[in-house]
Amino acid sequence: MSAKRYALPVLATGFGLQLMSLGFRNKLFEPGATMLFLEQHPYYNFVQLMGFTSFEHIHFVYSTGLFEVVFGLALVLGLATRFVCATLWSVFIAASLVSGLEEVIGHLPIFGILVLLTFNPPQPLYKLLMSKYRQPIATEVKA
Repeated sequence: MSAKRYALPVLATGFGLQLMSLGFRNKLFEPGATMLFLEQHPYYNFVQLMGFTSFEHIHFVYSTGLFEVVFGLALVLGLATRFVCATLWSVFIAASLVSGLEEVIGHLPIFGILVLLTFNPPQPLYKLLMSKYRQPIATEVKA
């Protein structure tokens, strides 16, 4: 089998697992560093800026962690890949507008991955691997 067949599915799976890892580790299980970042840069909590003052920083951290986990899982499973990528595009572009050129340069690899996955949504890796071992089902019964 050609390695090219596995390139995009492995990329999507790896990117999805990376999003899930960051969501779980940095936001859901150990939100301290993210909370410190938000205390120094409160404008990232855009929900609060929209007038929902009771939406505290901890709520924002947990909701972004959940967002990362769910969207990472969707990429791993190959669910709504274009929708996930379009949503991530909007998040990263908004963050880049707020943070400036340094943020854009730091996230260039992610922008590249999003371009690839948006215009070439791959078959999920698990389906590709399972199809290799799938046996045809006999449809004829011999008497």
